[in-house]
Amino acid sequence: ERLTRVELGRIVCDRFGFDPALIREADRPPSRPRDTSLDSRRVAALLGWAPRALSGVTRPHAGAHA
Repeated sequence: ERLTRVELGRIVCDRFGFDPALIREADRPPSRPRDTSLDSRRVAALLGWAPRALSGVTRPHAGAHA
């Protein structure tokens, strides 16, 4: 699953009970590449395993450890 840093930050905030609105986009310096995603298809094929998508991650139940 391809996510921007902002999207990932908002998912992490939501997962741990912080306000996702606190994560804001910033200007990207021209020297930084636009796409810095990691392609894990090869390692997934070698291991026969793929990580779960983060888009379905929800907050833990009350009293559960994150």
